[in-house]
Amino acid sequence: MLLLNPLSKIYLFIINLINYRFDKFPPKPLDFPVISIGGIRAGGSGKTPFADLIIGKVSEMGKTPVLFSRGYKRISKQTEIVPPDCETNWQAVGDEPLMLKKHHKNLWLAIDPNRRRAERKLRSFGLKNIVGIMDDGFQHRKFPRDLDIVILTETDLTDKVLPSGRLREPIKSLERADIIVSAQKTDSPKNCVIEFVAEEFANAVSGEKKTEFDGDILCFCGIARPQRFIDSVKKLTGKDCKTMIFSDHHKYNNADYNALNSASQAVFITTEKDFMRIDTEKSEFLQKLWYIPYRIRVNPEDNNFLSNKISELFRS
Repeated sequence: MLLLNPLSKIYLFIINLINYRFDKFPPKPLDFPVISIGGIRAGGSGKTPFADLIIGKVSEMGKTPVLFSRGYKRISKQTEIVPPDCETNWQAVGDEPLMLKKHHKNLWLAIDPNRRRAERKLRSFGLKNIVGIMDDGFQHRKFPRDLDIVILTETDLTDKVLPSGRLREPIKSLERADIIVSAQKTDSPKNCVIEFVAEEFANAVSGEKKTEFDGDILCFCGIARPQRFIDSVKKLTGKDCKTMIFSDHHKYNNADYNALNSASQAVFITTEKDFMRIDTEKSEFLQKLWYIPYRIRVNPEDNNFLSNKISELFRS
């Protein structure tokens, strides 16, 4: 660990230099409001469930949401603009954007690591009354934003920057955030307290919802923080389960399907994000596959704070 400290100092110097440049010369605002949802750590922090919440709020306010995302680990390298009425797949847009599109029937997808390029291509559709929601955008400062939301995990405030720790930026970078989302209450007036909620499982074929199962359970996933998923399964079912853990955004291959198809468990449980990447034609276990949807719960006071912050974008 001590050997990594000099590298962290070099990394921190570069990050501070980049941030100084954007503080002095911010990008020109777009002609529609943009909400950025990001974090300061590498890996999962709950950005996608929170983006789900924000997309819902934008829709309730009568606006058309557009998700700007890099489409992490997708196969396509092209700029993908996907209207609400068009079908797509995770290979083209990524698993998280695909999941959000299935949740919100009016959601547009603008997928490209270069969000500016995606925005230029989006303009050819002549959309009006739109709101951009930028996924994992806190460090993507080339793309302007009108509301900067940062999701904190329980360990971020005591962690170190890369490569000694998991932080992409130092804690002081939170000063440029408009809203700081966390599971614990802080003294900051910017703070919004949330809870990640998992209440039931959904069947991959029928869509049936339930929490109790007979027989043994196999949990498998390829996400950044698998323990939270495993703990949720145990809490809901009251059972321990056998596990198969893969890397984040894992692309399931023939060997994986062979292993899953030959497993003897009566029930298979995965995350909703993993379900987006499952090849149904290779999955002999599909009838007994269930996934766990997560959602965000916000207390009424913080929910009003969040809604008011979004509403202010349309009054300016």
